[in-house]
Amino acid sequence: MANVLFVLKKLVSRLLFPAPVIAIVLLVGVLLLWFSKRRQKLGKILVSVSLVLFLLGTNGTVVAYICAPLDRMYDAYGVTDNPVPVDYVVVLGGGHSDDETLSPMGKLATETAVRVAEGIRVYLMNPGSKLVLAGGTVWEPTPEAVNMQAMAIALGVPEEDIILETESRDTDDQARLIGAIVGDSPFALVTSGLHMVRSMKLFEAQGLDPIPAPTAQRVKGGGGFDPTGLYPDASKLADLRIAVYEYIGLAWGWVRGLY
Repeated sequence: MANVLFVLKKLVSRLLFPAPVIAIVLLVGVLLLWFSKRRQKLGKILVSVSLVLFLLGTNGTVVAYICAPLDRMYDAYGVTDNPVPVDYVVVLGGGHSDDETLSPMGKLATETAVRVAEGIRVYLMNPGSKLVLAGGTVWEPTPEAVNMQAMAIALGVPEEDIILETESRDTDDQARLIGAIVGDSPFALVTSGLHMVRSMKLFEAQGLDPIPAPTAQRVKGGGGFDPTGLYPDASKLADLRIAVYEYIGLAWGWVRGLY
């Protein structure tokens, strides 16, 4: 039963992502225009709404405004100030594949590969620390942490310095299981910027005190005005999708009383 509810949660939540919402609104509008003479006005409204949603969801400025409260809540570890020494560096998984034709890095989703790379950077800044890689099985038969370990070893991390957490299926599980590994020791928590706020809340709700080490930030400052940013950019829908997922996750955690 728990597995069924987990799959339903994953499937239903994705219907609220920007691309499915835009597609559904557009589809209903087009169907009304083609097959309902009495609902032509409503069809035109829905098609127009889908266009507006698409233009907003592909606009870099709009998407950055939505993402920034999550993405830039915390500074990167040891970049703007002296880093707090840690005994463990915990890296949360973010997707992977068991495709044996791919390299260790290629098996990991881009988000996960960046997290592992950042985790190694933080690990190297803390001699004697351990690298904890967290991720179990969701869709693939191999635990995600195993594929994360392969990348870390390929990049020179000694296997004896790596600890795997292979039972978790989501961030809730990871927050619950990591405590048994790190105990009361100081540890850095490595995940994507957009994912960090929810992760910190879940870990702190378990009585842990992680030091945030965000990476893969989507909102970047510096540089001058880029006029090409005024054009619709489909990649911004991906950023918006992650932000929407995190806002939904934060709301769902609050409803469940997790924090």
